[in-house]
Amino acid sequence: MTSFRIAKLAALVDGWRYTTPVKTLVRELTEKLSKGSAAFEGAPLPEQTVRDRLPPGIESAWVFVLKPQTLTPAHQHPNSVQYTSVIAGGGTGHVGDKSFYLQPFDPAFPELSVLVIPEGTPHAFEVGNEHLVVLSFHTVRAEDLVEVEVETQRPRRYIEKRERPKKRKPKRR
Repeated sequence: MTSFRIAKLAALVDGWRYTTPVKTLVRELTEKLSKGSAAFEGAPLPEQTVRDRLPPGIESAWVFVLKPQTLTPAHQHPNSVQYTSVIAGGGTGHVGDKSFYLQPFDPAFPELSVLVIPEGTPHAFEVGNEHLVVLSFHTVRAEDLVEVEVETQRPRRYIEKRERPKKRKPKRR
């Protein structure tokens, strides 16, 4: 299943990386990043972009922009496997106890272009001289994605969990 999933995700990255929705989100996140002190900003892709396109088991698609010359705090996702592809910039990835050059996305080499980070595995990114932009996919819905910073054990959600409407009781006659 993993090879099929990686091939499908690579096809999505290849098709989405130069589209207006992705470019717009990258621009918005880069602007937000320039105004704050965060090491990175992220947001899910619009529903109309991802609807009925994600492979089985993938529940959300994201764009993350990371600040140049920054080491992001090590974090992990206790409830999701993360699949990530670099679409701009570069740097070093630190996943578990391994460090490596971040391979830019190349549709000819999907297995090298889609980084798989297992659930609960600490990871961080050391960004080069320009913004690092990644498309990431998670095995949970956007509102369910949790990040836990390794050093502080502080949990974070990227978006607030939406209240589900309460079921209305049928009227009695």
